[in-house]
Amino acid sequence: MFQGLEKGQPNRTTWTYRYTLQNCYYFNDRSSVQLTSPLNGIPFLIQSVSPKEEINNGIIKISFEFSYFDDYSAVAYSKNDLESMIKKNLNNRVEDIKIVYKDIISIDEVKEILSSIRSEDTYLNAAIKGRTPRIKKSYGISGINIEVDYCTTKEQENYVDETVDFIVSKLVNDDMSDHEKQKLIHDYILNFVNYSHTNDYNDPYSALYHGETKCNGYAMLTYKMLTAAGIENIIVTNEILNEIENTIDIAGDHAWNVVNIEDNWYHMDTTWNNEDKKGYGFYGYYNLTDAQLIQGPDGLEGRNYAGIDGISCTTNYIDELEAANDENDGKYEHILRALEKTKNYVQINNDFKTYPSMNLLYNEVLLKEGEELGLVDPIIPLEIYKDSFHWSTSDSDVVEVTDGVITAQEEGVAIVSAQAMFDPLFRSSLFCIVRVIPEESDDATTQNLSRQNFIGFTDENVVPHVAISSSDNVNNTMVTNISDELEGKMHFYGEPIEVRTDTELDWMEVSFELRNKPIIKPDFETRNFSIVQGGGRKNTDVF
Repeated sequence: MFQGLEKGQPNRTTWTYRYTLQNCYYFNDRSSVQLTSPLNGIPFLIQSVSPKEEINNGIIKISFEFSYFDDYSAVAYSKNDLESMIKKNLNNRVEDIKIVYKDIISIDEVKEILSSIRSEDTYLNAAIKGRTPRIKKSYGISGINIEVDYCTTKEQENYVDETVDFIVSKLVNDDMSDHEKQKLIHDYILNFVNYSHTNDYNDPYSALYHGETKCNGYAMLTYKMLTAAGIENIIVTNEILNEIENTIDIAGDHAWNVVNIEDNWYHMDTTWNNEDKKGYGFYGYYNLTDAQLIQGPDGLEGRNYAGIDGISCTTNYIDELEAANDENDGKYEHILRALEKTKNYVQINNDFKTYPSMNLLYNEVLLKEGEELGLVDPIIPLEIYKDSFHWSTSDSDVVEVTDGVITAQEEGVAIVSAQAMFDPLFRSSLFCIVRVIPEESDDATTQNLSRQNFIGFTDENVVPHVAISSSDNVNNTMVTNISDELEGKMHFYGEPIEVRTDTELDWMEVSFELRNKPIIKPDFETRNFSIVQGGGRKNTDVF
């Protein structure tokens, strides 16, 4: 039997282990000798073994010189262990997963484990863009290597988790029902996220950090926010992925959420409910049944959907909400009215942009490091809101806030909230997205003036038009935005002005004025931008 074990010195990937045997026969079947457990706690897989023997004073000494693969991170002793380890690595966004499995396993068995993990965790499934499993087998042991491509890094996922926890903690509270929480989360996403027309943005990090994403990012952010609010939901697609064959059985390229409200499941699609413009959308794809989704609600477009085992969406949500509204003395009347807007895009809920006693001047700002900006209209005395609102930031390393004045600290994106301290109606907080760029950046720090602060357009369907003039011939261009000069900063309502011309411009002057009557003809003599359609007011008060 083995009397002792002596480890030799390392030589690259080759180690020498000497076993001393006494009173034993010569090994004829040298290949039967194998090591079946990690030495010194280091996971490894044997690549090759070279046994050598010598006889000295009647003692047979056999040494085994072998090379091995030692870049594995863990050892699994059962399939349950293996599944847990793979899932842990996936959640940590490990791109090259390497695990030693203490038995022989096939590539199909590994794919089945991956399929089980992805079906049980639909958020994780949505985060995986691709995966390639491989197996090395050696002396009854399997080395499993899975290369994974994710849509986010672990650092980005940490940002998503921290930011979502901050938003949801300020957006909803324990006194709200799931009906109220769901609608606020849906409306928040429509107000602060744009649909992206580039494949670079298709994840929740892009939605929060860059303010735009495709459907996968919408669904993942919706999942995170609903989950943080305690609402069960999953992410579904109109495609079925066969892990074993690595093929898509049903063609499709869209993702959305299935949500559990009061023990009933519904389809909610924040992507298709959102117009290609922040703050605008409708409720056409809000809490639908399977049949409504497939056929298309109220004449809207339907879609392919194969269903999910164990989950059926068969309950009419409006019927359920109307019954709940009757039982709660009209508590959900405002939600019912909003859900009637299912065809034409309208301005979405402003509960987190306006408050009876205070509005924020901006809902999104861009600042350089070290810059300061007041979020509250300076004509409102500080004493009015100083002790009635609690100001907080999702990341004080990026931006600090004191009594409505924000100070940019370092590059990044953070969210500032103003939460009413004494509100019997338990309204949502007010929110402002703050993007901080380096101090030496050449970019201008233009701000988006909140729509509710643009006074004079009482009809939400009225769009201001601007005429453009310059030193050269530029065709009059209609743009849906207006700019104003406030405290030396250039502020924008809507998107920045875009001027297209075939001629080279020597100069361009930007200015405007609000008048009671529209200007029929632009003033080319003074080279101004002029409002040619819309309404306004005569005085020059700050908005």
